[in-house]
Amino acid sequence: MSQAGKPLPPYIKPCSRFDPNINQCALEHGKEAIPHLVKGDPAYKIPPLDPFDIKEVKIIDDGPSAASISVTLTDSKIYGIRNIRMEKAEINLDQQHHRFELSVPLVQIIGQYEMSGRILLLPIAGKGNINLTLDHVYVVYNQYWKLAARDGETYMKRHNTTATATPENVHIHITNLFNGNKLLGDQMNIFLNENWKDAFKELSPTIFRAFSEVINSLVHALMAVIPFDNIYPEKVPS
Repeated sequence: MSQAGKPLPPYIKPCSRFDPNINQCALEHGKEAIPHLVKGDPAYKIPPLDPFDIKEVKIIDDGPSAASISVTLTDSKIYGIRNIRMEKAEINLDQQHHRFELSVPLVQIIGQYEMSGRILLLPIAGKGNINLTLDHVYVVYNQYWKLAARDGETYMKRHNTTATATPENVHIHITNLFNGNKLLGDQMNIFLNENWKDAFKELSPTIFRAFSEVINSLVHALMAVIPFDNIYPEKVPS
């Protein structure tokens, strides 16, 4: 049985696809909608975003043997998304591309980890709890999409997405490193925090994937049920 597409939620205002100031329109409407979206919306299958549950994120860096690392996060939560703010929006309908820049004062990623390999050229291995605290994070999210027909209507379908996050400071706490050797584990935590910028670069693929999970869960939930013409109508109803 076919199902008609949904309208935009009442807290999201559309932007005309012909609006010469579509970027400013998307920015203003995005700022207004975020406080509602982070609470989740069962009618649109949007989960609560704070905390945001991540079942598993796995990153394997197959770089040179001196720098390769494997990191898996499981049963993790991301805290702080409720304070996210949209700073810039770029909507290019011809290229089927969205770019959003966002800022978050404080983000915590807390959960279980499993890690092996090398970080900053030092061997590291462990399985336990991890707490990554990121201060003043600037997130850039890029999404390419394609139009797809379904049930007589046209929807945006994800083609490719990326997210990057740039913090002003990072605090890292990892338990049960080196089979629970407290001396080595404490030394590694101190070393990682003293060299957090370089450590963040090597852990960033895992962190970027976590941020992508959050934004994708929101954007894709809306795109899956709201037709393109409802999001970007020819003319916005007065």
